[in-house]
Order: sequence, then structure tokens, then C-alpha cells
Amino acid sequence: MTEESPATTVARLFPLLAEGRSAEAAALFADSVSFSIPHPPGIPWVPEVDSAEGMRTFFESLQTHVRAK
Repeated sequence: MTEESPATTVARLFPLLAEGRSAEAAALFADSVSFSIPHPPGIPWVPEVDSAEGMRTFFESLQTHVRAK
């Protein structure tokens, strides 16, 4: 397996998210991740994530709470 550059991975990630393909976007992440966004309390769709499955859940929740332009 050839490892792709971070830039290539990101270039693949955003179109998948734009198309609502959360599972495929999450598959770009390692099984174990450390992802969090600093935020004020009370924003339920901003989690601390530790897995690719958690990223999928986050991406799906993001689509529910944030409107893309």
C-alpha cells in the first residue's frame, strides 16, 4: 500500500463531505484518531473524537447542524 500525502488526502476528503458521503470520508482516517475543536459549552455537535467511526458520526452530525454555501 502506498501512503498518499496529507494534501492528497484532504483533496479527497472535502468533495466526499460536500456530497454527503460521510462513511467514505471517515474511511480516510486511521482507526485511532485524536480530533477536537475548541468550543464553548453547549454545542452538542462538536465532539471529541477518538476513532474513524467517531469521525463518521461527527460528519453526519455536522451536515445536520451546519449549512454549506
